[in-house]
Amino acid sequence: MTRAYNHRSAFGCWINDMRNKAMPRENWPYGVLDDQTVESIIGCLELQRQAGFNEFCTFGLLVTRDWPVDISSAVSEDRRQKVNTIIKAAHERGIKLLYGLGVYSWGFDEIIKNCLEVRGPNPGAMCGSSPEAWCWMQKVIDYILAEFDVDGFHLEASDQGRCSCPSCAKQGNVEYYSRLNGITAKYIRSKWPDKILMVNMCGYIHLDTKIETADMKYLVDLSRHLDYIIDPGHRGQFIEEKSRKNFIQSLQCDYGTSGGIWVYPPQRWNRLRWFLPHTIRTGQHLKQLYEDGGRAVEYYMGPTVNPGVEVNIAFGGKLLSDVEKDVEKILAEVVEMLYRPKNSAACVQLVDIFQRAENAYFDHWTPDDIAEVEKLGIPGELHPIVYLLGHAPGPAAYLRKPYMDSGGRTAYKKEMISILNDIRTIESGIAAKTRVTRIKTCIKNTIWDIDSCENKTGP
Repeated sequence: MTRAYNHRSAFGCWINDMRNKAMPRENWPYGVLDDQTVESIIGCLELQRQAGFNEFCTFGLLVTRDWPVDISSAVSEDRRQKVNTIIKAAHERGIKLLYGLGVYSWGFDEIIKNCLEVRGPNPGAMCGSSPEAWCWMQKVIDYILAEFDVDGFHLEASDQGRCSCPSCAKQGNVEYYSRLNGITAKYIRSKWPDKILMVNMCGYIHLDTKIETADMKYLVDLSRHLDYIIDPGHRGQFIEEKSRKNFIQSLQCDYGTSGGIWVYPPQRWNRLRWFLPHTIRTGQHLKQLYEDGGRAVEYYMGPTVNPGVEVNIAFGGKLLSDVEKDVEKILAEVVEMLYRPKNSAACVQLVDIFQRAENAYFDHWTPDDIAEVEKLGIPGELHPIVYLLGHAPGPAAYLRKPYMDSGGRTAYKKEMISILNDIRTIESGIAAKTRVTRIKTCIKNTIWDIDSCENKTGP
């Protein structure tokens, strides 16, 4: 029997994170749902189908920060049609669509402004002790499930912080967020028992800290109402690896992560500006997680026009579908599927190129410097830029201190030039010419960014 993850969830995060064209003048998260967004998402869904994902989740299908007070006016007829097109495209590919739902936050800013009864000290989160806030939460859920054929919810209560009023402050973070997620999940289960429900613990506690043993009981209780819990790992998992097996066994739902490492796509950048495959490191993480009992992964998506992103997605889906397969063999399958090499030698060389490109970066970044400067662990989530917010494209932060010093950049550039030369020698043996051209463009742009760091010019 094939050993596979139960929940192989493709996480689009925000709808335009998968967009194949840059949004240089738009702030994050870009909430516009236009033809380009729909086309990019459907292209990503097709890759998910080919790779073996069985679920897809994204935030921002209907709103980003602001449900209006009347709820229903949030969605124009044009947007409704586009959302239904995406849902239909997922279902046609055998993929269940989970709606990214902020629980008491991410969507309630306008309601908080207009409804005194739900207001607490945090302008971005409703009060967790307010009966009126719970009524608004129900209204949103009822509207979504009455109007759209979604298959479940990604529940997230903690990313924007919490209410700290005297009543709410009596509960610690893990208890507080688990309570809000729990009452939301129980409500959905009571009316729509067939819906898939999961909680992402993003923001549950401070980055690079661990959940105390005394607080694990709140997650165990929460697990009774869910299909799975995701411990994302932006700066390491909240559950210590040494105690992970026992913790997983205590849950009544599946447990998983975000795949160990991912590159969060900078929305204002040209989509061919970076080339960061990470199949070796992803493979190591996913295999160990499965051995520890993990059976769910919420795997980050991105613009599939970027060849590193495309290969990372296809590789992740195939490994999640068959954990026993050798990492290099899976990468070879992906290369054959996407690049159609004309002979085995070209396939082997292209596999080697993706792995060399991965090591060229990660073997030369500076983990000790990152820890010292940022006072956090090694990123699971790698941001090529410094800030998500703002309108300028932004510099290549992932190539600068504390992530990489001048010596590291020199070594990285040397290897990328070598890879670029090797691609030129094998491209005649690859049928998918456009994809090869995109790799070359990504590498050239990466080299340009390295030079800009050294010259203190450019982005």
